[in-house]
Amino acid sequence: LLSVGHITQAGYSLDFKDEKCHIFDKKHHQIESIPHVNGLYRLCVPVLHPEAHHIDDGPHIVTSNELHCLMGHPPVDAVKKLVKDQLVDGLELDERSPTSKDQCPSCLHSRMTRKAVSKSRENDTSGGVGDQVHSNMWGPATIKTPQHKKYYITFTDD
Repeated sequence: LLSVGHITQAGYSLDFKDEKCHIFDKKHHQIESIPHVNGLYRLCVPVLHPEAHHIDDGPHIVTSNELHCLMGHPPVDAVKKLVKDQLVDGLELDERSPTSKDQCPSCLHSRMTRKAVSKSRENDTSGGVGDQVHSNMWGPATIKTPQHKKYYITFTDD
């Protein structure tokens, strides 16, 4: 896609005529002529690919934090163990790089905290079945179940 705004902001000009988009530089020399095809001005440019890493070049050296990101953000210790146990081909860890669990912005942003759930009860359970029942209702859901239901309710016999 071409941004007409960016092109004109850079001092270039465009002229749409004869089923073509003509682009001119600052000195009004035509630098490109793009044909109009099926409602679009399609610019064909070669795609430049960065140099690929070949297997015969040897292992690609990455930091543990880079590998952590490449593998979908597992714990850094798990990433190191995978490399140590030779379960990752073509990659080698840079042992000199510092490792910090606080360096991954995605993990920091998504980290959720919660209060610990108490292992013991504050009150004893009630005497018999049905003596104390708690209920919780959720809904309405934006999407119905296959049975066309929109609410969910639970009952817990304490």
